[in-house]
Amino acid sequence: MNRVISLCAVGTGACRQLTLGRLPRWSRDGSHIYFLRDSKLGEEKELWSISAGRGDEKQLGVLGFHPIGMFYGVSPKDEIVYVRFNPGKSELWLADFPRR
Repeated sequence: MNRVISLCAVGTGACRQLTLGRLPRWSRDGSHIYFLRDSKLGEEKELWSISAGRGDEKQLGVLGFHPIGMFYGVSPKDEIVYVRFNPGKSELWLADFPRR
């Protein structure tokens, strides 16, 4: 579910709504914020960025996350780091263990 991403001043507590999304991450230089939005493609999430000052947002791509969790980070070079999940054929395995 998308939530409001806001920028708040520490001194005054005044907040300015930036956009809707989730899991915001700052860029190294603090000029923009990366965030995720739901995709129409199931488990995949859209990666977006928004300028902290101007508020112009743009979609950067689509990330395939594992259903258990959406974990990503931003490197010092503003590279997105995440574990890509590529679903395969569902299988159930059974193992026989020796009795003691």
